[in-house]
Amino acid sequence: EIDANGGDGYKINGKPWAAESSNNLRLGDWDGEVFSTSIYDNNSANVVTIKDYGTMINCSSLVSSYGANASLAVGTIGSSSAGAAVITLANRDTTASAGDPTGTIQFAIKADTGANTLGYTSAVISGSISANAGSGNSGGGILDFKTSLSGTGVSPATRMRINQSGNVGIGTTAPLEKLQVAGNAAIYGAIKGY
Repeated sequence: EIDANGGDGYKINGKPWAAESSNNLRLGDWDGEVFSTSIYDNNSANVVTIKDYGTMINCSSLVSSYGANASLAVGTIGSSSAGAAVITLANRDTTASAGDPTGTIQFAIKADTGANTLGYTSAVISGSISANAGSGNSGGGILDFKTSLSGTGVSPATRMRINQSGNVGIGTTAPLEKLQVAGNAAIYGAIKGY
């Protein structure tokens, strides 16, 4: 137990690191001292960094057979059985209406400027709803796959959409069939009807 009277929390190496007020415990750089809060694993590797630009999570040694090392792993490893891992991106807006986003996954490459930037977004997977949500209605799910062209100041644009009916559109965001392609299509191999 560390008790600091006077309402100034307690410090580590002269930096205010923790404070409690109104039953709210604040850990980290709560007093504007511009230092980060980090959590290290048993190999002395920095796995979580919390700073003014957000939270960075990194796995230093988790690997997957026939895959790349993990930067973020969700679920359990080892002999324990805990079932499938689930990640949920949720929009908690109680007035969600048609077209509102539900969640986005961005893929970025480091920028050439700015220390606190994640870089240039090159691809995006985003979810949205097709109708108003609420009262037991999910709003109908839409999934967009976006990529950006090479160039300066280019934002990702939708290249493929799966709409609430399961129709897939390539080059169109309003597919009317199970597969609708807007533009030329090159097919190598047979097209079979069943």
